[in-house]
Amino acid sequence: MSDSIRFQQLDALRGIAALAVVFSHFSYLQPMGWLRAGPPRVLGAGHEAVILFFVLSGFVLTLQLTASRPLGYVEYWIKRVCRIYLPYLAAVALAYGLYRLSEGRDVTWAGRWLNESWPAHVSWIDLARHALFIAPFDTRELNPVLWSLVYEMRISLIFPLVVWAVCRLRVAWSVAIAAALSLIAFVYQLGDGAVLIQASVNAEWMPTLHYLSMFVAGALLALHRRRIVAWFGDGTRWKVPLTIVCLSLPRVMFRAWVPVDFRIGSPASGFIFDWSITPMIVGVIALAISLRPFANALSIKPLLFLGKISYSVYLLHSVVLFTVLHLMADAQPATALCVAAAAIIPVGALAYSLIERPAIYAGKTLAALASHGARTHGGRAEAVTATPADRADTAGSLRRRYARWRTAR
Repeated sequence: MSDSIRFQQLDALRGIAALAVVFSHFSYLQPMGWLRAGPPRVLGAGHEAVILFFVLSGFVLTLQLTASRPLGYVEYWIKRVCRIYLPYLAAVALAYGLYRLSEGRDVTWAGRWLNESWPAHVSWIDLARHALFIAPFDTRELNPVLWSLVYEMRISLIFPLVVWAVCRLRVAWSVAIAAALSLIAFVYQLGDGAVLIQASVNAEWMPTLHYLSMFVAGALLALHRRRIVAWFGDGTRWKVPLTIVCLSLPRVMFRAWVPVDFRIGSPASGFIFDWSITPMIVGVIALAISLRPFANALSIKPLLFLGKISYSVYLLHSVVLFTVLHLMADAQPATALCVAAAAIIPVGALAYSLIERPAIYAGKTLAALASHGARTHGGRAEAVTATPADRADTAGSLRRRYARWRTAR
């Protein structure tokens, strides 16, 4: 598979993962508890989907930072902040406005999870903590998906340094260091006595090391993708099933041998779960970039569209769900749930057009301005006074970019 093309099948994987998070959150509602039992449980693999997001982010960001014409660090940071933080701010503002509209009252038939996510005591201080973003705060208020974005943003800010290090280390050393970072977080949480997911939804600092290891896994996949594609593409038929079996084994062992009580209540359970699932996620991505039939299956238009709007769907599906259920609290549960489910994809598509895509464009524009505002001489960045010709060239470039963006809309 050509390395120069965009890995659009990975966008589809991101879209599928966003849907898994949606199913997972529906399963937390009291009338939908059956989704957590038996085969339907596969649909609600919400935490597994978040791990996929982290590994995919490591993969994609590494491609950007190691391309033949890589992003400068300032350009990278500007684009990343606009890509994540601006839609995040819009989602927080929208959630708070709709929370106030619904008066934060309890929906008795929905169960504890929904009513704890929109409590009746969200204050201006809580909003300020949300706006600060990367510092610890209780992410369960307003929108329960925000915790993963905190870690995404923290790690993104330091990721150029991570890629620099991974590019210079042997694979074994990179894996060992990533594992050591996760183990440091593991030991700390054991001493603290807090379950990993609880520490995560409070956006505590230490789990950042654990989730950074997943970004490193994605970086290694990106840096060695040609070897991976060649290894699967040599015509040896046993490699694919053997890979699936080997990478699935830790997860199967976790389900078969780890007691249910331990999985639910132990501070170690979250780490063991993540360690068991991350190899599977890495394997899925490796197969998606290596096997053309798998890539073609993922590249159908509905999945690509879902992948395109996946961030907006992920950001806003809980807001849609909470709003509909609060406004229809006196309706039949089945009716309210159907209305919420039907609204999620259209709202995600609308948010992509009105919020996410303009944020991406803002990032590209600001990054272009930053790159024209300074030049590097002898390894030292110096401010440059733009000549009229420079300003005309920059303005023309931005006008052309804006025209292309308007045409794409």
